[in-house]
Amino acid sequence: MSRRRRSMKELLSVCVRRTVKSILVLTLLIVINLWSVGKLYLTGALFVGYALAAMFSLSTALRLWRSQGLSKDSAKRQMLWGLALRLLMLFAGLYVAVQISEEVFGLVASGFLLAYALALINLIVVNFSDKSGY
Repeated sequence: MSRRRRSMKELLSVCVRRTVKSILVLTLLIVINLWSVGKLYLTGALFVGYALAAMFSLSTALRLWRSQGLSKDSAKRQMLWGLALRLLMLFAGLYVAVQISEEVFGLVASGFLLAYALALINLIVVNFSDKSGY
């Protein structure tokens, strides 16, 4: 009995759906916590962290997509430039957040780490749960 192999697009689709569901549940818990301590105004900082993680992930995916047809050296250069740009974007976002306040910085950094970690964990789980050996 041979199962059909999933395409990369299908795997990413499942991963994105799981990640969004996980983030929604955790966001609800975080918002309830912020509301209970009277700091609901910090919710926007959490979403800025999510946006940074989304841009970070999308940039990585686009760089990988572009480097498919390139030579080894060109692909390496493409990925290194992408890494530098992603880190610059992340540090710029965190720098702006720390200039506002420590609370904002904490939530931006937490939102980034939470969303990025959930995306990576879900990608690993979806990839290994596919028994066809993708």
